[in-house]
Amino acid sequence: MNKTAAEKLVRECLQRVNPSQDFTSISNATPLLENRLITSFQVLDLLLLLEQSSGNRITIEQLMPGCFKTIAIIANTFYTLEACDVC
Repeated sequence: MNKTAAEKLVRECLQRVNPSQDFTSISNATPLLENRLITSFQVLDLLLLLEQSSGNRITIEQLMPGCFKTIAIIANTFYTLEACDVC
């Protein structure tokens, strides 16, 4: 999956996790937890949605510190299945 499509899917998942926030206007590099766009509890829901939308089981090896930091990192880690070089 290409980067743009992956980031779009992440935004859709984030929107489902936190419907009160408009994720279309947020930069791919905006720290999500730091800016309180999602909570640590919502990360669990996001994880399930990412797994469902990608059709791939998320492995423990993918769950590294920082892997939920930004839309770009989430897309890279869970949709393009590349190793996260920021985490």
